[in-house]
Amino acid sequence: MEAYRFQNLSKFPELVHGVATAAFGNMSFLYGRDDEVIANRYKFFTSLEVNPEKVAVAQLFHEADVLEVTEKDRGKGVEETRSLLSADILVTNKPDVFLFFVVADCLALFFYDPVTGCVALAHAGWKGVHREVPRVAVQALREHYGAKPENILVGMSPSIKKESAKFKEINQTKFPQWQPYIYRCNKCTFSDKNIVRDNEIEHYHVDVSRFAYDQLLSAGIYEEHIEESPIDTRTSSDFFSHRRSDEENISEARFGCVTGIKK
Repeated sequence: MEAYRFQNLSKFPELVHGVATAAFGNMSFLYGRDDEVIANRYKFFTSLEVNPEKVAVAQLFHEADVLEVTEKDRGKGVEETRSLLSADILVTNKPDVFLFFVVADCLALFFYDPVTGCVALAHAGWKGVHREVPRVAVQALREHYGAKPENILVGMSPSIKKESAKFKEINQTKFPQWQPYIYRCNKCTFSDKNIVRDNEIEHYHVDVSRFAYDQLLSAGIYEEHIEESPIDTRTSSDFFSHRRSDEENISEARFGCVTGIKK
């Protein structure tokens, strides 16, 4: 059982990072028994040689808040929810402090600057991208640790892709900045709670990951330093998907993402 890892980030032996596949099991306390979730998280951490006592877990709010994580945060939220951190962008430059949260369909963005030795883990669903989480994360690494964008490497996790992100109505049509990332279609099949409709209405496809990618470029990240996973969580059985669970009426689950620097 192996975690999904990025080629560009795997070149640095001091950097730990990984995205849990569905084989590790559900990692959210909302959708499983506590003992099972804890066991699944421990399996994931162990596969990456991460001590669970040194992991800090965040609860996500689809915002663009930044939290600097230090040694005092180790162990928070790993086995219970009372001590969860609260932020969608976690940053640290402390060795043996590992950042973790769970997702399904939303992007997890992994940042590493090998020059200053800082890392970030950011959650970016469409609301997060709307709030410019990719840009804010880069700015946070600059302000907290003096990281230069040209040195930062980024991994973009498996997420729902534009082909699967299709909706009858979307909020993004209200915002000019989203227009280049919205595609209108009245020829594709739209699935809603197992009811299939063809050509009844105009559908919208939204390319959230491309908008996030372009925000990284505008923040100064070099194109060759960005690795975007091609995996669509809606169609890949290797990862959990909120959209697939909703459309196919199957149990919800979440997969974990972790990163940090080994001491």
